Amino acid sequence: MRRLSSGALLVALSLGILALPVNASHQRVCVPDATTPGAYTCRGTDEGHDRGGGGGRLVTTTTTYPYRELWRPVLRPHPDGGTCLDTETVRLGREPSATEDFNSEMQFLRLLRSYSICPDAVLPTTTPQIEAAAFLERVGLPTPQPHVAPGRLPVGFRAYLETNAPTTQTFTTDTPFGPLVLTATAEIYVDWDDPHDDIDGWEGPMSGQPGPYPDGGITHLYQYDGLYQIAVRYAWTATWSIGDVSGTIDGVETTGTYPAPGFEAYSRQAVG
Repeated sequence: MRRLSSGALLVALSLGILALPVNASHQRVCVPDATTPGAYTCRGTDEGHDRGGGGGRLVTTTTTYPYRELWRPVLRPHPDGGTCLDTETVRLGREPSATEDFNSEMQFLRLLRSYSICPDAVLPTTTPQIEAAAFLERVGLPTPQPHVAPGRLPVGFRAYLETNAPTTQTFTTDTPFGPLVLTATAEIYVDWDDPHDDIDGWEGPMSGQPGPYPDGGITHLYQYDGLYQIAVRYAWTATWSIGDVSGTIDGVETTGTYPAPGFEAYSRQAVG
């Protein structure tokens, strides 16, 4: 007997009709049972019919095919033009994994930054993951503000970077599932804007902590005079918990640049 592929099975389920081959000349045809969610009523001849006479015995059974629906975001044409955000469901023969649910929620929230909701969209019910991600969007994570004291230094003097923004913060709020505790921690990346060093673009994550001379752990040595537009990027990772449910969110960044006209490294003049 030829087996249906998993893809063909999903298509059949989504159409609401499932044909199960019994032998070369007979089929059992299954349709959704009106009274039992997730069950199908199947009718057809059983395998013990009289092959010679071709009569066969008609059998009606109800069989439960376990499935769950996984929702995911999709982009559709907006009735007024452009593109809008909607959702669709796909039927699975198993429970969706926590990763699949979480990825759908994160993708929905990312698309929501760029697209409006379709007028007839059916939105997913909130979950702890959605509550945590939405709260992280609202809290406003710290943005680094680069500074090197005292604002200008002679060439060859080591510049000690300060960021003037914390790299870890904890936030709390109430949700329909109970109190949410979210702790965000940042890794630091620095663009020294120095065309004469061997670093192209961002350096990091930095192992030291920002701070002024002499204890700061993020430094740079400028060998040529000029104005440098130092930039600092915080790459955040947030861990959250609601009761015994927890998770991690990453991919959020905040970036700050040195105030104009920039940090100055100047040439030392010989004292006559």
